[in-house]
Amino acid sequence: MFHETLACGTTVANFMYPSVTGIWRYLCEEIISEVRPQSSGSSIPAIDQTTRIYRHVVAKKNESQIRWGRSMAFEAKVYKILIASPGDVDEERQAIPDVISRWNDTNAEVGKVVLLPVKWETHSAPLMGDRAQGVINNQMITSCDMAIGVFWTRLGSPTGASESGTAEEIDWFIKSNKPVMLYFSSRSIDPAKLDIDQYKALKDFEKRMQKIGLTGSYNNLADFREQLFNQLSINVRNLIDGKATPRSTPLEVRQKVKSITEISKAGKVYMEDYEKDGVVKSFVVKGDTKPIKTTLKEMGGRWNGSLEGWIFPKTREIEIAEYLKAKASA
Repeated sequence: MFHETLACGTTVANFMYPSVTGIWRYLCEEIISEVRPQSSGSSIPAIDQTTRIYRHVVAKKNESQIRWGRSMAFEAKVYKILIASPGDVDEERQAIPDVISRWNDTNAEVGKVVLLPVKWETHSAPLMGDRAQGVINNQMITSCDMAIGVFWTRLGSPTGASESGTAEEIDWFIKSNKPVMLYFSSRSIDPAKLDIDQYKALKDFEKRMQKIGLTGSYNNLADFREQLFNQLSINVRNLIDGKATPRSTPLEVRQKVKSITEISKAGKVYMEDYEKDGVVKSFVVKGDTKPIKTTLKEMGGRWNGSLEGWIFPKTREIEIAEYLKAKASA
């Protein structure tokens, strides 16, 4: 009765809601209340009591099929979501499937889309003939549609092909133009437990990622859960629409921004990085922006009076810079 068939991408799956656990908890509560003896001195034999419970279970199951079963099956497209992280974020690794389950509860039946969390602990198996990360890549990474990466103090161990297994997985998604959501924890760190080399490698990796996209940060586990739940739909919509994640190499980004910024500064409008809490996640369009303020607003800009400019996320840098270049050259 309550079953599901899952696979990647275009595969259709049958799902039954509400959850099996919720339904049978309800049934058991009803059954126990109905068959429980009315007094502690009941002389009903144990085997007769078991028979009565069994008959009630059958009756209630048939009733539940009438109330829930026939109308709960629906077809859905299933997307595999890789959970990528080093070993110091166990709580986050446990939280991500919970958040995905919550997302499914809210969106699956309405949107006909189901997200399936994938972890190496549950989706890989021992196999000889290749390096460990190579086996993991072949068994699960290449069949996933999106990745969620989480970091705190470690980057992970080298794989022979990359600085860490998690970094190798994320690089594969980026090169394959598949969406990656990266989060970096800002929780307090116990200095006595900190591996300086790992922390330095992580910070270098974080800077590299910030140059080619928008990363997230969180203060605690509850903050991470809420951010992930609220932001998950944005990238899932791109998956549904079949939109590839655009990617430029770090060198292309630097060259484009440098040349375009020089042209922009030569005119009346220019761009500057905006640093907050020691991290550059945004940039500001400044200068004589009055003639183009409507367009900047339509492109997602937010006016900041204290900075006297329009704030945009770093992910829009090339798009906005090319627009300013075109205006300057006109």
